[in-house]
Amino acid sequence: MPKTTCWSSKAEAEDAIPLWLRDKGHVSSVSEFVLNSESIGSAVRLRREEAKMSLRSLAKWMGVSHTHLSHLETGLKAWNPARLQNASDILAMTERSKI
Repeated sequence: MPKTTCWSSKAEAEDAIPLWLRDKGHVSSVSEFVLNSESIGSAVRLRREEAKMSLRSLAKWMGVSHTHLSHLETGLKAWNPARLQNASDILAMTERSKI
């Protein structure tokens, strides 16, 4: 089970993730609000594939190993909000460059 960061409200948890991931069921609650690493990872992978970017390429841009990124995308590791924002920024840049 990946380490998770908890927030006291859904709004705080959603503020920790990029806009394109908000209101899509990526924040869940038991007694505190947590990010659903598996669903976020799936969404990032889908967006990366739609941008025609390889796992290794995104990992290189993010400054992480492709193995680590794979673990993030499959939910084996929890997304750090800063790392998630970094991935989102890179994917947005990639998408804009293909217009």
